Amino acid sequence: QSELKFDRPATRIKIEKPTTLNFGGVSVQQPERWLFNFAHPTRSANLEYFVGNRTVKADAFDATLIGTMTRLHMSVGVDAFWVLLMDSIAGSLILLSLSGLALWFGTRGVRKTSLAVGGMAALLVAAWLAVSI
Repeated sequence: QSELKFDRPATRIKIEKPTTLNFGGVSVQQPERWLFNFAHPTRSANLEYFVGNRTVKADAFDATLIGTMTRLHMSVGVDAFWVLLMDSIAGSLILLSLSGLALWFGTRGVRKTSLAVGGMAALLVAAWLAVSI
């Protein structure tokens, strides 16, 4: 963690038990395997260590701008405050959309409302057919 300059502990730690592997009829004992994943919105690292080895395999990845935005969107490597903030913004946008639709339908006549609902239903069916084919 300190060597890779991650400010938070590993997001996932997995310890696999020792296993016996067969290679060409020869049984080989594989030692315990430790896997560590460190995540940050701009970078990540996967570490693999076999008990008894003097080395650790490390794969580090730096994200591009689009990768960083995607990782922020998926809340990878962020704290609880970010998740609550993004969920609050998403909930607010959904509420604004639904209240805007309710106001629009309330100010239009029955004929325009039924045409709009029918048109949207036709568009949704066409989109569903296009995606499923």
